[in-house]
Amino acid sequence: MTYKSLFNFLEKLYPKNLESSFDNSGLNILSNNIDNKINNILICLEIVEDTIKFAIDNNVDLIISHHPITFQSFKNILNDINSQKIKSLINYGITAYSMHTNFDAKNEFGMGDIVAKQFDFKNINNVKTLDVINDSNDGIGKIIELNDLISIDFIIEQLTNKFDIKERLITYYSNKNSTEKFIKRIAILPGSGRDYVNSIINFDIDLYISSDLSHHDILYLYENNISYINGTHYGLEKLFIYYIKDVLLNEYISKDENINILIYENKDF
Repeated sequence: MTYKSLFNFLEKLYPKNLESSFDNSGLNILSNNIDNKINNILICLEIVEDTIKFAIDNNVDLIISHHPITFQSFKNILNDINSQKIKSLINYGITAYSMHTNFDAKNEFGMGDIVAKQFDFKNINNVKTLDVINDSNDGIGKIIELNDLISIDFIIEQLTNKFDIKERLITYYSNKNSTEKFIKRIAILPGSGRDYVNSIINFDIDLYISSDLSHHDILYLYENNISYINGTHYGLEKLFIYYIKDVLLNEYISKDENINILIYENKDF
């Protein structure tokens, strides 16, 4: 398996044309010949200094991350933190490839889909994309309509047990009691959900599950009788790590290839 063949495979599953204009998905740093074979792959949510140290210690050739190493273009490599990370990757021959908004926006088996399916919702009436971008219903987030009412306590239990998020990191805002069963229409947007608050208001939603909202965003939802749960950015999106590992092992890497796949999860988040 070469870098080139792997990247072609991933981009067939998650086309670059689904990428948002602000994004930097795809090949971020090429530290090896693109036709070279890969031996050790590391999958992570984001490339931070600890991720790079782990990659170096484990002789990793390729890091596949959800978030790109940088969103901004740059003209000079200096002594700032991003430049230091780039230099470390190049010096140790580690290539970096990201699957961000093109992964987020995929209708089936994208971020919204795998996060929605991780919840143990019963009696689902309908699931649709929150922000559709094409005729295939690709887009950001999911709206789930249930046949039966559930409570905030049920959602929090799911986040702690099925997503393995520390309960102390989960916050919620509602004018309802947490045990009251009032939730039937749920909007789920893994990652930063603040750009979609105005859209949420128009969808007759009972509960919004996302992260990175400001005080005023939360207040606006509250005033419109919409409850909000902050499942944390990392906590909701870390499913990417395990999902991509399974895709590579089950759909791409042949059993006779001696390729090692490692994962890095930041346990502090």
